Amino acid sequence: MGTYARSRVRLFVTAVIALAALGTHTTAAADDDDRPVPVDRLVPGVPFGPAASRQVDTPDQGAPPLRIGVSTAEPLRSAAPSEDEAEDDDWVDPQLVEFVPAEDAERAKKFQEERAAEEEDEGSHDGGRDGEGGRDGEDGQDGEDGEYGRDGQDGEYGRDGEYAERREDEEDGGSSDGREYCTSFTGPFQREVEKRLRLRVNGEQSPADCAEIRSYQKSRGIVPASGFAGPTTWGHLRLDEATGKGPNASRRCPAPAKGKRIVCIDLNRQLLWVQTSSTKVFFGPVAIRSGRKGYLTRTGRFTVYWRHKNHVSDIYDAPMPYSQFFSGGQAMHATPGSVYKAPGSHGCINLSNRNARLLWNLLKLNEAVYVWGAKPAV
Repeated sequence: MGTYARSRVRLFVTAVIALAALGTHTTAAADDDDRPVPVDRLVPGVPFGPAASRQVDTPDQGAPPLRIGVSTAEPLRSAAPSEDEAEDDDWVDPQLVEFVPAEDAERAKKFQEERAAEEEDEGSHDGGRDGEGGRDGEDGQDGEDGEYGRDGQDGEYGRDGEYAERREDEEDGGSSDGREYCTSFTGPFQREVEKRLRLRVNGEQSPADCAEIRSYQKSRGIVPASGFAGPTTWGHLRLDEATGKGPNASRRCPAPAKGKRIVCIDLNRQLLWVQTSSTKVFFGPVAIRSGRKGYLTRTGRFTVYWRHKNHVSDIYDAPMPYSQFFSGGQAMHATPGSVYKAPGSHGCINLSNRNARLLWNLLKLNEAVYVWGAKPAV
């Protein structure tokens, strides 16, 4: 083959590769919702409820705080509403908030606004459903349930545009009445959630997947219940499984000496529990958040060597309520936000305010702690 011919072949091959790459890029862009959304792109689906920055000093602290973060006169609030605040509609438990793509939050907001407008319009037309304003001209029988487009496919609210697409989605496994938002985004824990909910495991979101995931979220009070397979939903599924089978079914956590207790911290599943010498679970399991990359939580056998109820980090100037130190500067303590929020702590074991408080009241100095595993990479 001559030089000219070889040059033409090389040019042809280069062109084919370039076209293939362009086609792949175009397909990926078109199917963006099918690819798992990275955890670092997620935002809280709804605002968290207000949480206390730290606890009020009490005589049982054992040591004064290293630094005062806020005035003790400032009104403080725990991670759960008090009795007189229980009816506060604005309060949302951070441990029940799912993290979703910002784009999805905007879609959900737009959907809710459109539904609200439709319902308002529906109310204004309610008096005209019969007779002159009826769907069928005589008695408007297809509009008697008061929901646009459910039976009157040929009416003025027929299956056209975006509303028609939502109807088609619900027929494939979405909402039964098209009134609730169901995401099309594939979550970072799609495969794990599909497996636990016994769905077809392919790692891609579908209307049927969304309906089942949303149903589970509703059963646990997770918000928004939009069917997104995010860290909060995955965390609750792990917790359900550990509670059902028993957190130490694999016997990774050793039994303490007779009459003693041990704190078991499973970094693989991001769970904590306390068990007795008979391996009976005394507390938990509860969800935790361990150290991120570069600040990994140390593994091994430890003991609780210092407890400080109102600790404030000297390094990060951050509140660490109910701190129980077990390895250098690493402690089990409350976090004001969600334990499911990425990427992780600076090495400490974060718990919800409620669980940190319960653990504080349960443990004492010199209690055994065993930590194993590694925080899953996401």
